[in-house]
Amino acid sequence: MKPSKVEISKQGLNWQAAIILFLKGFFMGAADVIPGVSGGTIALIVGIYEELIDTISRYDGQMLTLLWQRKWKALFQRMNLSFLMPLGLGILMAIFSLAKLMTYLLSYHESLTYAVFFGLILGSVFLMARDFQKNLTNLGLLIFGAVFTFGLVGLLPMETPKTLIAFFTSALIAICAMILPGISGSFILLLLGKYKQVMEVVKSPFAGDHIWFVLVFALGALIGIIGFSKLLKWLLRHYHNALFAFLIGMMLGSLRKLWPFTGIDFSIGSIAGRIFLMLIGLAAVYLIYRAENYRTAKCRSN
Repeated sequence: MKPSKVEISKQGLNWQAAIILFLKGFFMGAADVIPGVSGGTIALIVGIYEELIDTISRYDGQMLTLLWQRKWKALFQRMNLSFLMPLGLGILMAIFSLAKLMTYLLSYHESLTYAVFFGLILGSVFLMARDFQKNLTNLGLLIFGAVFTFGLVGLLPMETPKTLIAFFTSALIAICAMILPGISGSFILLLLGKYKQVMEVVKSPFAGDHIWFVLVFALGALIGIIGFSKLLKWLLRHYHNALFAFLIGMMLGSLRKLWPFTGIDFSIGSIAGRIFLMLIGLAAVYLIYRAENYRTAKCRSN
C-alpha cells in the first residue's frame, strides 16, 4: 500500500527536522571545543534550549522503570529520541571532527577565532534582551551574572593530574557549564588543567589507554548533565524571566574571555579584520534566528 501525500509530506518534514537538528548539534559541538564559548549559548540561539533541558531531565528512575517493564513506546516518547539522537550525533561529530581544527585555530589564530565568537555571543545577547523583563530583580540578576562570569573567566588555570578520577570529576563540573549560556565547559576544563588533556584524548580516542579516559569522562558528563538539567528545568518553570536575566548577564561577562583585540599590533588592517569577523558572527546569529523563525512558521502552517 503506497503512502498518501500527507504521509509523504510528514516523512519529508521529519527528515528535514532531523537534518536541521543535526546541524544545530554540530554548531553546539563546535562551540563546546572552544574555551569561552558555550554549547548552551548556541542552543539558545537556535531555539532548542528549553526542549534540550526538558529532554535531558527526563532521564531518571522512571525511564529505567519503563525499560524494566518493556513499555517501549512510552520509553521512546520519554527519551524524545527523535530530538536527541540527531542533535547528539551532530554534537559528537563536531567534537571529534573539529578537535584538531580548533586546536590549530586557537594555537595560531586565537584572536581571529575569538573575534567570530565574540560577535556570536554579542548577537545572542541582543536577541535575548528583546524579551528581557525590566524590573529591579532581573536587572540585579543580570548584573550579578555579568560580574560573576567576568571574574570567573579571569581566574588562572590550575594543574590537575591525568587520572581517571580527575577526568570523571572534571567532566561532572564542566558539563554543567556546557549547558549554561555564558559559561564555557571548555573554559572550566582549562581552569581545571584538563582542556589539553581532553583534546589529546579526543583527537586519538583509540590510542593507548585513551578509550578508558573517554568512557570515564563520558560517564561523568552523563551523570552531571542529568542532575543539573533537573535543577534548570525547575528554574525555567518557576523563575523563567529571572533565570534568563541571569543568563544574559553571564553571556555579557563571558565576553572578557573572547576579547579579540589583546596582543595585536593595532594597525588599521588588524583592527578592521577583527571587526569584520565580529560582524560575521553577528550576522550569523541573525540569519540563524530568521531561519529558525521561518521554519517554525512553516511547520505551524502545515
